Amino acid sequence: MNVPSTIAPGQDFVFANLHGRWSRFLRGDELRRVVQSGSPDVLLRALAGRGVQVADLGSARSQLVRHLGEELSRVVDLLGGGLAEFYTAFLRRFWYEDLKTVLHVRIAGGRGVLAQDLLVDLPRFPRLPIQQMLEARDAESLLRCLSGVGGAREGLDAIVVELLETEDIPRSDAALDCLFFAELQRAAGRCPLSARQVARGLVELEIDTVNLVTVLRNRRTYQLPKEEILQLCVPGGEGTGGAALELLAEVGSPAEAAAILPRHLATCLRDRALEDLAAVEDDLRELLHRRARAAFRDYGRPVRSTVAYPYLKWVEVLNLGRLCEGMRFGMLPAELSPMLIGEASRA
Repeated sequence: MNVPSTIAPGQDFVFANLHGRWSRFLRGDELRRVVQSGSPDVLLRALAGRGVQVADLGSARSQLVRHLGEELSRVVDLLGGGLAEFYTAFLRRFWYEDLKTVLHVRIAGGRGVLAQDLLVDLPRFPRLPIQQMLEARDAESLLRCLSGVGGAREGLDAIVVELLETEDIPRSDAALDCLFFAELQRAAGRCPLSARQVARGLVELEIDTVNLVTVLRNRRTYQLPKEEILQLCVPGGEGTGGAALELLAEVGSPAEAAAILPRHLATCLRDRALEDLAAVEDDLRELLHRRARAAFRDYGRPVRSTVAYPYLKWVEVLNLGRLCEGMRFGMLPAELSPMLIGEASRA
């Protein structure tokens, strides 16, 4: 993606623009009314009112992610320098998710599902050449397919070659996550000085979430040895880095993990069982949302709103995706409300 070369508007203008966008989020009382209605039609009308045209609940995810990409792309047009780079890196997560999907289909087969139906067309990012990637004869041919669509990234070649040799999808996914977060961390480090600490903190907290879920899921389901679980984790977390990650790879329960972690992370795991993994993940996302919202509302340092905004928009899209999926399967309002991050109904 090319960063705009025009002179970016002042931070006061960007701050006002982002808060205007925030006021149009589907959240708070309006979101609760949609949930309490229990009606897919009410939800679809609310989405349409925000420019998200969803034909049916089953196809909602791709439309919501595209909406997120379009929204953040418009903000990029207002930015310059490190902030634009941070947004670009943030959005690339969906390029990596699409890459994982195509590689999964190539290795494991799609079981009748077309890969193109699972991908998202994002503004500013070229679409992956799905058919050529699936038909590529070898690693060299596959890498040539990727080179023209943003795939010339340090470390990616080795990941693809190893995947084709070993067919170890979890290891490949983890390696791609490491590439993504390394890019996002570098971009956070290039944000303006007054927002750099906030940007780094948000990225590190997201890495903590990934690592803690990985460690606990392994303990609950896979029982991999320590050396293998460490290979599935992402370096650079705020509370799960270095020696802490070494210890976490050996824990047997959330309570044991909580004893190792700093207080803000420990509170998300304390009194939880391994069976509560989904609730642990949501509590960690709630923590991330609270931190982003606090930075977004820092009126004395408006540039912090800019680095917080993509995380707030991401949570909105996550919530709406959950509502679409829940209503699709007939879940009741009382079941849907606790699934919403950043909403009082989760308390």
